[in-house]
Order: sequence, then C-alpha cells, then structure tokens
Amino acid sequence: MNNTFEFVGKLVPCKETEKFKPYSSIRFKDSDWGKKTIKFNMVCGTNRYFLEVSDLVNMANEKSMKIYTY
Repeated sequence: MNNTFEFVGKLVPCKETEKFKPYSSIRFKDSDWGKKTIKFNMVCGTNRYFLEVSDLVNMANEKSMKIYTY
C-alpha cells in the first residue's frame, strides 16, 4: 500500500551559512559512487515545509544533476 500526497506551493532555496549547506556532494571511500543532496523550502500559504532530495550517482561518469518539479 502506497501513501501519496500533493503539495501546491512555491519552491524557495535555502540560504547557505557557515553551519548549514543546502547542497552537498559526498564521494564514498574507495569507490566511484557518491551521494548528492539538495535541501530547499516550499511555501504553501502560511505553511513552510523543509524538503530534501538525494541521489546516488556514479561520480566517475558525472553529468549535471537536474531536479524536476511540477
């Protein structure tokens, strides 16, 4: 059984600070694989949601990472 949901709102980038990095790229030790993560906010009326998208990628064959929303 899958749980699904829909949000309707505006995507807002997070501000980078010394302690908080909204984008990260980590390469696993002794491997060509890594993990890319991007964090952002979504504003729906008076509510704000913190979202995170991550992906395992082959860093040796790296291409630009795209995030699609609709």
